[in-house]
Amino acid sequence: GTTRCVCALLLCLLLLSAAGRASASMPQDDLNPVTFKKAPSHEPVVLVRDGEAVGAICVMGPAPARVVSDLQSHIRMATGAELPVLKDEIREPAIVIGDCEAAAEAGLRGEEMPIEGFEIKTAPGRIYLVGHEDLGTGWAIYEFLERFVGVRWYWPEAREDEFAPGTSVPQTKTLSVEPVWLADAPFFRKREIWPSGGPRVVPARLGDHHRRLRSVDTWPTKLIVHAPHDWATPYRETRPEIFQLRADGKRDFGMLCYGDPLTLKTYLEEIELQLREDAETPNLRRIIKDKAITVSPYDMAVSCRCEHCRALWDENGGTYGTASRVLATFVANLAREVKKRWPDMTVIFLPYKNYTRAPEGIEFPDNVEVQICGMPGLAQHKEPSINEAEQDNIDAWVRISGRRIQNWHYSCWPANRTSAAYLFPHVIQEHYRANLDKTVGSFINGVKDHWPRQHVSLYCWLKVLWDPDFNVDVAIDEYCRRMYGPAADTVRELVRMQIDGWERSRWPGATFSPKGVYEVSFPREDVIRMEKLLERAFREAEGDETVTQRLEYYAGPLRAFF
Repeated sequence: GTTRCVCALLLCLLLLSAAGRASASMPQDDLNPVTFKKAPSHEPVVLVRDGEAVGAICVMGPAPARVVSDLQSHIRMATGAELPVLKDEIREPAIVIGDCEAAAEAGLRGEEMPIEGFEIKTAPGRIYLVGHEDLGTGWAIYEFLERFVGVRWYWPEAREDEFAPGTSVPQTKTLSVEPVWLADAPFFRKREIWPSGGPRVVPARLGDHHRRLRSVDTWPTKLIVHAPHDWATPYRETRPEIFQLRADGKRDFGMLCYGDPLTLKTYLEEIELQLREDAETPNLRRIIKDKAITVSPYDMAVSCRCEHCRALWDENGGTYGTASRVLATFVANLAREVKKRWPDMTVIFLPYKNYTRAPEGIEFPDNVEVQICGMPGLAQHKEPSINEAEQDNIDAWVRISGRRIQNWHYSCWPANRTSAAYLFPHVIQEHYRANLDKTVGSFINGVKDHWPRQHVSLYCWLKVLWDPDFNVDVAIDEYCRRMYGPAADTVRELVRMQIDGWERSRWPGATFSPKGVYEVSFPREDVIRMEKLLERAFREAEGDETVTQRLEYYAGPLRAFF
């Protein structure tokens, strides 16, 4: 009897362990976690039965047309059935979209939800998708497609036709939704990725892809990068002093002098001019966007030789700090005047190039917000000393400004200096988990079409910006399973080597170099192993056209690396 009890107990433990492993790989575990509320009690809502549409998409009031089109087309791709789209009419069974009277009667009111927030709630014969304004409603639609239709968007569509190798759409003849009530909203409101074009992507399709991954910036303080773009036209002859003085004694009319008192005076006069109701300011002259005044020098290092700038110059400031006191002093002086004259305005400052590091002894008034350029590129945060230095800089700017910062992160650095097909999703996640109360989110600066090489990192990046508790490893497992079928295990090992080679290696002196990349992160024997894995993946995918197409997309950057 004792033996049977022990065996039974061991069997139960094994089953529980197996159940735990199974649940970790369930398709929905790769999605952002949401808040589940007490679900109503009713029969499942059936929208498609045996490949035939029995439900309708009912748009009640304003709703983003492109997103509604996505809802209809992706359901069609999954089931073969096209649900009709009805306007201001509910015909059950129905997906009811928008902040409407019927939704309010079901307890959903968009205006009461957080900015960008949404809720999905079923009722007999109905599935309500309601969000805070159009944007939140759009996110509700994409959550529905991911969670209940099973769609995933891993890289942008490269063709105009319907089939998109970067999109995973499970096939089913029946679309039925069990009773549910869930709510969600983004942790970070700044989740912007750029660019929106590239040689291998139809530009409109890339915009679709960004939207489907909920890329947007709803944070109210907006920068005009490198503004003003042209003050030479109005001031070249009348105020040459406001432009940078070169070592040869001539003026650089593309860069302002931020030390001369006349520059501050000119800034204040420009603010007054540009805030006038009848102002018709040329775009190249603008420094104001909504309620934010930009301080963002031209795209090069500050090197003014005038006496005012030299008095604030830091010869020991290093690559990222020689001009920091020049710019920070200007920002502080400007912000104090702005606070007196326009108390509802904010000064937004972009530390960059040789004024990235926060200087000591500077304190901003409470109307300054800082957007920091992460000069090494977030991928290099895998080096502890680089991560520590970048974190110290974030912490310093938070102290100086007394508020959370914005990030300007580069996905293109150091990708622009190596062909290594590296991936760094855990570095991304660790960065945001360390800065939950210090940043409002990020602008991600790529170059051309960075998706083929970096799509795993970029996909995880946008997911983590929505919710830092996103399960990166489960998402990557699911990506390999969905996209590569018979080659899934082989690709998973390849992806692991791309991640581990980069994230777990430590370069000599934490210095980016060919030696660090090609001998430490990816030594030759590892690269040979990766080459063999890619060859094996293609063999395993023989006869499967879709998987082969996906492997071709994935393989391009790897072949360049090899």
